Amino acid sequence: MKFHMTFKNTLYLLLMSTFFFSCKKNVIDGKIEPEEGEYVFFELDLPSNWKHQVLQGVDSSVGYFTDQIDTIRYDHGSMASQKPKETIRFNQNGRIIEEFEVNGVQVIVYGYKTELNDEFLATYFQGKNENARTQLYTFNTANIEKVIKLMKTHKFVIKSKKLEM
Repeated sequence: MKFHMTFKNTLYLLLMSTFFFSCKKNVIDGKIEPEEGEYVFFELDLPSNWKHQVLQGVDSSVGYFTDQIDTIRYDHGSMASQKPKETIRFNQNGRIIEEFEVNGVQVIVYGYKTELNDEFLATYFQGKNENARTQLYTFNTANIEKVIKLMKTHKFVIKSKKLEM
């Protein structure tokens, strides 16, 4: 059996190759990574009475969510706050409260007293992507359990920059 390449066969092969390569997503460690023109952000499942306020950040996305009683602040992006140092585990003023993983994302909940004696509570999320880094934090929270529960609803999402403009 002889295979004869005709113009029609060549065109078909070219179209199928183009289709195959154009459908490919960037996948790293089993996770879909953002394409050009997309970025990684995060979502929280909050009650409807919580309001969102975006603040001016220098090198990361910053802002807060509040229900007028408690406030959850955030710092998100590749230049966001770093993972807490291992020394916090042994610091008399600070402690790691919880460590776990959700969908392959490392999560650390930690707290400490500031120099002004404020109670500081933070949750740090490190995704597979370098830009997928979020720190959620609060000071002097009225209901720590409620805030930790809300912080745990965090999930990374891929968004289009075009839609955000």
